[in-house]
Amino acid sequence: MCIYLEVLMVGVKNILSIMILVIVMHNFVSADGLKLLVGVDTQNTDSVYRSRLTKGKLERENNEFYGYEGYIGGKLGLEYFLSRRNGVRVSIGVGYMNMRLLDKRNQFVLYSGVGVKTEADYLFNYYCGERFNFGAFVGASYMNSYHTKKSEHILIHQLLAILGVNMTIDSKHRLELTMGVPFFSQGFYSSDLYKNIAINKGFNSFYYGFSYAFLFALQ
Repeated sequence: MCIYLEVLMVGVKNILSIMILVIVMHNFVSADGLKLLVGVDTQNTDSVYRSRLTKGKLERENNEFYGYEGYIGGKLGLEYFLSRRNGVRVSIGVGYMNMRLLDKRNQFVLYSGVGVKTEADYLFNYYCGERFNFGAFVGASYMNSYHTKKSEHILIHQLLAILGVNMTIDSKHRLELTMGVPFFSQGFYSSDLYKNIAINKGFNSFYYGFSYAFLFALQ
């Protein structure tokens, strides 16, 4: 429960940081290109999770578990377009996270918890119309998630390279499709019997997600 609250507090601190950043940037950049975004974000993947139990320097057990991972949460962010086509964005999200791992009985076991997602992107609009803008974005995100099932707990940190496409309607409604490629993953499993067993994740799996955001012009 303490780890659960710590992960949740990370999200609250990030939200406060975005709010402070809004105030600072509003005073130093042109308000015409500065917007606040509020929305809903999702992220899913299937992958192989590897755990290794060691005693001292001697490896005792090496296991692989196939599983699914899903996230849905709220998103708060800030974006600034330096020109009509080129912009930058930072956002944070806090939401529900789950993980389903295939156990030795060939059954999926559900671990539920909370996830905190921080992301920074470069935005490019390759088409700008009166009602619709179509664009792409690249960036990186950091995900910190905590999962639990009775006395079992899983804590995971990971970094993703982000690539996606988006459509903006009437300069207010943003729809996005995202793909994430993990390039760093570190996790730990704990229970009544084991403490902090390392969990690694294969980097050959892709994350995919859909998000919606409403844009507020800060003028």
